[in-house]
Amino acid sequence: MSVRLWMAPASTGGGAPLAKTPDHPVLVVDDEADARGILAMLLEMEGLPVRTARDGLEALELMREGLRPCVVLLDLMMPRLDGWGLVRAMRDDQLTEVPVVLLSGVADLEGSAADLGVAAALTKPVDVDRLLDMVRAYCGRG
Repeated sequence: MSVRLWMAPASTGGGAPLAKTPDHPVLVVDDEADARGILAMLLEMEGLPVRTARDGLEALELMREGLRPCVVLLDLMMPRLDGWGLVRAMRDDQLTEVPVVLLSGVADLEGSAADLGVAAALTKPVDVDRLLDMVRAYCGRG
């Protein structure tokens, strides 16, 4: 059995650890359990609270129940409600204050990001240092 890790290794120069923000965790949305778990572990090792969702529908339910993440790290290709659908539903639910960073390997990721009006997009495999810099910026830890 093999597991594909979708993140490039971090350089040794990493930034300062993230401060804890329990009221506004990072929300990691990915249908691949390994990818979701690795991202959550990486962020938790940096000291940041994390919530996870298996797909866009689960993420939307969490936010409709009151969760206000400091940033959503969002895969595009998922069952039930994909990333495109989640961003549109967030717009319909007036959740546009929550920044979204797309993490995907789809062709024309920048085009998808522009069409959806999201904060940023990173192509898988993700550069860990760049990801952490973005999370720090959106979570007020930059």
